[in-house]
Amino acid sequence: MNIKTYYPKFLVDFLLEIQLKMLGKLILLNIPNFSNYKDKKIIIYSNHFYIYDVHILNRLRKTIFKDRKIIIWMEEYDKYPFFSKFALTLPFKKKYIRTASIIKTIRLLNEFPNKFYFFIFPEGKLHDENDGILDFNEKIYSFLKRIEPYYALPMVIKIKNRKIIVNFGNFELNTLSKEKLVNLLNSTFIS
Repeated sequence: MNIKTYYPKFLVDFLLEIQLKMLGKLILLNIPNFSNYKDKKIIIYSNHFYIYDVHILNRLRKTIFKDRKIIIWMEEYDKYPFFSKFALTLPFKKKYIRTASIIKTIRLLNEFPNKFYFFIFPEGKLHDENDGILDFNEKIYSFLKRIEPYYALPMVIKIKNRKIIVNFGNFELNTLSKEKLVNLLNSTFIS
C-alpha cells in the first residue's frame, strides 16, 4: 500500500510552508521575467548546500514557477512530505534507473517545452557551503546537447541569520556555467 496517497496536496503544502517559515524569512532577488520564454525549454540550476531546498522549491513553484511543473532528478525528495505531489521527481541513484529518467526528461522537455521547468543541481551532490561551488558533473553536458536549444537560469540559495536568500541570474542560451553560480553566490549579501 502506498502511503503517499493519504496526504492531500493542501496538507503537504501547509507542512512545507510551516517548516520554511521556521527557517526564516524568504527573500527573492532579481526575479526573472519568464514572459519572453513562454514556449522555450528552461533549465534552472542551483548550488546544493542545504537540505531545505524542497521547502524553497515548494514556495517557488507557487510563486514564480507556477505556470509549469518542475522536473527534478532526486529520489530523496520522496522522503520529504511527498513533494512529488507538486513536481515530477525522477529517481537517479542506480545506473539503469538513471538512464530511464534521463530519457524521460529529454522526451518531456523536447515534446512539451512549455509544460516543465527542469531543475538541476549540476554539482551532483549535497555539500558544505564552505566548499564553495563545486565543479559540475561532466555527464550533464552530454544530456544538455540532447535538449538544445534551451535557456538556462542560474539560481543560488544562501541561508544566514534567519534569512533565506534566493538570488537569480540571467537567462542564457545553451549554457550552464559554474562561474555564473560562483559570481551570483559572491554577489548575494546577507545583513
